[in-house]
Amino acid sequence: MAIDEKIIMTPFFSFITDILFPRYCFGCGYWGTYVCGSCKKQLQTMRFDICPYCRKKSYFGLTHPVCKKEYGIDGLKSIYRYNDVVKKIIMQIKYRLITDALSEFFLTIPRNKMEELLFYRELSLDFLIVPVPLHTVRMKHRGFNQANEMARFFAQVLRFSLDNNSVIRKKNTKPQVAFKKPIDRYRNIVGAFDLADQVKRVDIHNKQFIIFDDVWTTGWTMKEVAKVLKKNGAEKVFALTLAR
Repeated sequence: MAIDEKIIMTPFFSFITDILFPRYCFGCGYWGTYVCGSCKKQLQTMRFDICPYCRKKSYFGLTHPVCKKEYGIDGLKSIYRYNDVVKKIIMQIKYRLITDALSEFFLTIPRNKMEELLFYRELSLDFLIVPVPLHTVRMKHRGFNQANEMARFFAQVLRFSLDNNSVIRKKNTKPQVAFKKPIDRYRNIVGAFDLADQVKRVDIHNKQFIIFDDVWTTGWTMKEVAKVLKKNGAEKVFALTLAR
């Protein structure tokens, strides 16, 4: 029997779910919340943005003119520093997608960092936000794409459209964390993405995109997605991550 949506919204139902699926801090294990006060204090926002290629300071993370690539990323924006607490929280969300936990984590983002993202709207009102796609095999195994769920939040906040249909992962690559050397990460991910069969070059031509992923390390994954979009005529492609 289907559960009435009105019942789901009642405090009693929330009380029952808290008993059956008790909350605990993804950072330290403290009971009662997904991100406790102590761990919130350890969340460090990025003090400055960097060019995605030379990694030197750059206004809003815009790619320096001398660093621009023909099919490259036009800018990188990240919110948090990828420290141990952020790593633990993201990993928990990544493999145990809990909607309440995701909502609670987004509430930790300082107002000023969210306001910084409004710069995108100064650049264009027509950005499409593209979550880095999973391969169909991993999608079936995991049941969800955490990048897609996270990107949905930013799409709503910025009032941009979410595009999770244009780009596919055609190679079932190993997780990038399995490789320590940047060159090995590159070899693992190169050529992994392509346009979906139903998408044509004309659907991408002259459009502007923001690729979203949870973490930026070497950046190879997002650079490969950008390459697909740029080769098919995208005008601008930016990268947005929760952490780096």
